[in-house]
Amino acid sequence: MSMTNESMTSESTNRKQQKENTRNNILQAALREFVDKGLADTNVQDVAKAANVSYGTIFAHFPKKDDLLIRVINEYGSQIVEKFNNLVKEENDLEKILRADLKIIGEYEPFYAQLVSSISRLPSDARNVLIGIQFVVSHHFQRGLKKGVTNWIFKDLPGHLAFNCWTSLIYYYLSNRDLFAPGGSVIESKGDELIGFYMRMVRK
Repeated sequence: MSMTNESMTSESTNRKQQKENTRNNILQAALREFVDKGLADTNVQDVAKAANVSYGTIFAHFPKKDDLLIRVINEYGSQIVEKFNNLVKEENDLEKILRADLKIIGEYEPFYAQLVSSISRLPSDARNVLIGIQFVVSHHFQRGLKKGVTNWIFKDLPGHLAFNCWTSLIYYYLSNRDLFAPGGSVIESKGDELIGFYMRMVRK
């Protein structure tokens, strides 16, 4: 009886692991398809083909395309937030915070660019992921800005407008990366220039 129980437990564990592996394979394939074809324009059949699984397998894990889309965005959104927090920690130098922001965006640039350019067409749960990322970056940004204002280095700008100007600048370049950096990384090619421009804007 004991061997039977152990065998059943082992089979159950193997099934769970196989299911998890399939799920991760689908998520990785979905990310590639979303980056290549766009978040809104990729269909489930594209993902199934890229993952080398049947449509039914996709459906078993993610009953609707929005479920898959939200899961992928949540997965990579969480990674972005975690990496940014680990990189910045208690840093209160605004320029270093901006550089950390661009470093993380650069690591996920193709995905991030699709997220930004497709935001108005995404389900609300997916849009909330980008809002959550912005909230975390804004928290650190405001600390750096406040230090500069207190030390009479920066203009006394409204914090929310100063942050919105920064994100709008970056998102514009991400949305038009094919124009500003054809075939390459817009963060790598334009990042220093954008940070320099922004810092000149906020300094007294």
